[in-house]
Amino acid sequence: LELFKALQRDPSSSASLEIMTKEIISAARACFKKNRAVLIGDARTLAVNNKDLVTQLYVCIGNLCVTLRHELDTDRTIMETCSFPSGFSLPLLSADVYCSEVAATLQDALDTCPPSGPPSSDILDCIDRSCDLQASASLEEDQTRVSTLKLNTRHIFQPHIDGWIESSRKRLEARCSAALNSKGVSGNA
Repeated sequence: LELFKALQRDPSSSASLEIMTKEIISAARACFKKNRAVLIGDARTLAVNNKDLVTQLYVCIGNLCVTLRHELDTDRTIMETCSFPSGFSLPLLSADVYCSEVAATLQDALDTCPPSGPPSSDILDCIDRSCDLQASASLEEDQTRVSTLKLNTRHIFQPHIDGWIESSRKRLEARCSAALNSKGVSGNA
């Protein structure tokens, strides 16, 4: 009601834009929370208590990323079909909220339930879906020349990727050394 009244008076005034921004951000947070509750639900708690369910948590997070990317597409469609004040971007506001929340969700999952290496295809799908959301959100940044993207999938996963690579390197080195040693060749591979 407050938004409607402000838009009736002067839709391009700073007060109207502030109210609209506040309401859009609130709606985006509510959308994220609803989707997180539906798509992730108790998966985090179950994964903490049962390491066999860790992969399922990342499948759920990947599905959340896909859903939020579709929400951004819907916001773009709304933006194209409706008349918004100049300089106002519905998808930019929602992308900011979605990316912040997904980054926090991923970081929490990686801190409490890190996936073991080498990563399964489900874990790689989660990374891929997070990158897709990040790329979709970055379309909004390019339009406004803002460089404050809240979701940086590479940065979030990099310590784990480095660990997976090092673990694989050590396993490969041990296997090669064992093969060489079995043939009478001593030393590290």
